Amino acid sequence: RSDLAADLVIARRHGFEALVLNEKVLTPAKALQIQRAGFEAGVWTVNSEADLKRFLTMGVDRIYTDFPTRLLELKKGLPPRESDPRAGHTKGNNRKRLGR
Repeated sequence: RSDLAADLVIARRHGFEALVLNEKVLTPAKALQIQRAGFEAGVWTVNSEADLKRFLTMGVDRIYTDFPTRLLELKKGLPPRESDPRAGHTKGNNRKRLGR
C-alpha cells in the first residue's frame, strides 16, 4: 500500500508532472485527488476493453496498454472532457513519473 498524500508531496518536490498507479489501485477518488493536486493521473497496464472504457470515462490522463490501437478506437467514441480538475495549476516540463 502506498500513501497517496505522501506520494504527492514527493512528486511536487521533484517536479513530477504525473502519478501513474496500477490499474488495481486507481479509483475515481484517487484520480481526482491526483488531478486536483495539479498532476496528471495515469494508470498501467490496462488491456481489457471494459477497463480501458472505465479509465477513459473516469478521465484518467495517461493510460498505458499493450493495445494502443484498441485504446485509440475507444477514445474516438467518447465526448471531449468538459472541465479539467487541474484548473489553476501549472505543469512543469519535467517528465519524471512516480509509479506504483
